[in-house]
Amino acid sequence: MKPKKAILFMLTALLLSSLACSAISDFVEQQVDEQLDQAQATIEAGMGDLSVEDIQATVEAELSEIDTESLQATSEALLEEGGVEELQATLEAELEEAGVNMGENVETEFPLPDSVNNLTDAMGTLIFQTDMTLDETLAFYRNAFAEKGYTERDLLTSITDSTASLVFDGHESGQAIVLQLVVLGESNTNVTLRFEDV
Repeated sequence: MKPKKAILFMLTALLLSSLACSAISDFVEQQVDEQLDQAQATIEAGMGDLSVEDIQATVEAELSEIDTESLQATSEALLEEGGVEELQATLEAELEEAGVNMGENVETEFPLPDSVNNLTDAMGTLIFQTDMTLDETLAFYRNAFAEKGYTERDLLTSITDSTASLVFDGHESGQAIVLQLVVLGESNTNVTLRFEDV
C-alpha cells in the first residue's frame, strides 16, 4: 500500500472514531495537524517517496470532500438521543466497508508487544502505538522475526534517533515485511507493519 493511502485511511479512521466524543471543528484541525506532522517526520526520515506538500494537498483535498457540518449534525442528534452506541456502530461499519478495522476487530499474524494502543488495520497495513521506546521496539521485532526465521535486509535498514525503517525476508508468501517506526514522544512509538513486494 502506498504511504499516501495509509495516511489517508489513518486520518479517516481517527476522524470517524472520534466524532462521538469531540467537537468536529476542533478535532479535524487538531488531527490534521498531528497527522501532517507525523507524515512530515516519516518522509523526512526517508521512509517515503512523496513530498510533504503532496501529502498535505491530498489530505486537504480528501478532507474538503467530507461534509463535516452534516456529520456534526448527525453526531449531535444521536448524542442528544443517547445514541452513542448507534453512532459507534455506524462509524465502525463505515470503516469496515472501507477496509479499515480497529481495536478488537483487528486480526493479524504480525507479533504484537504487550503494550498496544490504537490498533488499526488499514487495508492490510497494521498501525498502532506502543509505550516502548524506539530501541525497545526495534529489539522486540528483530527478536520476534528472527524466531520466525525471517532475515533483516540490512541494505534497506535506516535508523535515526526518532525513526526506523526495516525490511525482513522469509515470509511464506514471498513478500517482504516492512516495519516502520516513528517516535511520538518519550516511551511512545508509532509502529507500521505491512507486506510488500520489495
